[in-house]
Amino acid sequence: LYSFIVKIKNKFFFNINNKVNKINSYYFNKL
Repeated sequence: LYSFIVKIKNKFFFNINNKVNKINSYYFNKL
């Protein structure tokens, strides 16, 4: 059960990182 929670958490943070990276690269390209 613990490893299941860790997987979910990792996926969640990975998705957030992807969104942040997309936003960052978008603004970086605008410069």
